Amino acid sequence: MGQIRRVAAQDTTVLLTGETGTGKTGLARYIHELSPRRAEPFLVVDCAALSGGIIESELFGHVKGAFTGADRDRPGKLAAAGTGTVLLDEVNALPLHLQSKLLRAVGERRFEPVGAVQPLPLRARLIAASNVPLEPEVAAGRFRADLYYRLNVLGFCPPPLRERREAVAPLAVRFLEEFAGRNGLKLGGFGPEVLEALEGYDWPGNVRELRNVVERMVALCEGPEVVTEVLPPALRAGGGAPRAAAGPRGVLTLNESREEAELERINEALRKHGNNRLRAAAELGISRMGLYKKLHKYGLIAQAENDTAPEDARAAVP
Repeated sequence: MGQIRRVAAQDTTVLLTGETGTGKTGLARYIHELSPRRAEPFLVVDCAALSGGIIESELFGHVKGAFTGADRDRPGKLAAAGTGTVLLDEVNALPLHLQSKLLRAVGERRFEPVGAVQPLPLRARLIAASNVPLEPEVAAGRFRADLYYRLNVLGFCPPPLRERREAVAPLAVRFLEEFAGRNGLKLGGFGPEVLEALEGYDWPGNVRELRNVVERMVALCEGPEVVTEVLPPALRAGGGAPRAAAGPRGVLTLNESREEAELERINEALRKHGNNRLRAAAELGISRMGLYKKLHKYGLIAQAENDTAPEDARAAVP
């Protein structure tokens, strides 16, 4: 944590790598809130969620008349952040031609909105995040080596939750208090068998998955304590990846069974391809955007404002 505080106080570019759901967005926000830029905006650009043309406008902005439908100037996130912080989430998904444009922005501290003639100064701090290691992407020609070195001035890799099981119980308690308080419930905590099940699970979706599971259990809990009856079926069975919201008695409907089987297949593809969504989507026979929507549906990916909170980022750092 001392390194995080020292880095936060500087303007050094930071690269965060690690599996989906380990808290990279929360860690980036935590760095921002520890920095002298804390009073300025913290903005996120999800490089995997948008197509190349849209992501260029989202990142760099555009001027009126730059393309069909551009009826007014629109600032991109780099300009809108001002002197704040911009997180380039899943920067590994950025198309090569935009990697080149980003390289210039990072190196020269200026950028050009789509259709503009004059460049604008880059005043924001950049933090990049990737859910796959970038070295193999560089070796395969999918990510520019020069951009990688520009971004990777300082790197942090929050470990997956299965490698820090001692953090499961404190995080679960924190989430329990959050969701119980939000819903006006008085819950005394987790039963010992519930904590044992939580700590024994591998959490392929990491902190985000744990958060969603606790929210589900709070919603189903009928007594003063969270008991095993409201655990997702896969946690009661000691394996798999829970997600379908079973009824209070733990009996899955036909539709819930289909969803659980679908999620297990998605997790299998993601594990096989090292969480590379493009390759996993190809194996599953769907588009990358289709996979993104399914991950969002099952809670394995969330919008920036719902991602891991800065407090939880502390648990992401060994």
